[in-house]
Amino acid sequence: MMEGLNLSAYIDVGFSEKELNLLFENCPEVNKEKNEYLYKPGDILQKVYYLQKGEIKFFIPQNNGSNRTLFYQREGSYFGVISSFLQIPLVDYCEALKPCVFLSCPVDIFWERVQKYDLARKLLALECKKRYLLQLRFVSNNINEFVGFLINDGLTQQEIADIIGYSRVQVSRICSQLKKESA
Repeated sequence: MMEGLNLSAYIDVGFSEKELNLLFENCPEVNKEKNEYLYKPGDILQKVYYLQKGEIKFFIPQNNGSNRTLFYQREGSYFGVISSFLQIPLVDYCEALKPCVFLSCPVDIFWERVQKYDLARKLLALECKKRYLLQLRFVSNNINEFVGFLINDGLTQQEIADIIGYSRVQVSRICSQLKKESA
């Protein structure tokens, strides 16, 4: 079974630090300790979050009592845009893997700032990338198939390694195996 994805590695090419600072200017800080939840299933997000410090994990509890990790995000990333726009109950947990500092921006203010700083097209592209990567993750039966999808997207072996939390050498071995299987 695959572990969760490091979406930060795939998405970090998005907003610059300057843009994130503009979007989250004067927003209140939220602190969470290790193993503390920012949200849980049933909550309805009304804010977009910017992870300034720490690392978080998103996961869904399974019927057998285990958890399925969806993805990870590291400092410098943002999240909650689609969920806060939709205003529907969440199905996943967001857990701090180490002490975290977030900035929280009400979704209406966030959207006003996105428009003010002409970042709507960039935001849409970034959110589509996130959704696309998650869809690939769920349609893949195993890590080899998932790597195959990412290679077809034109990503380098190092980019793929960063996304899936493997070394570049491990990804290279998977690629070799995929070539042998397709020959």
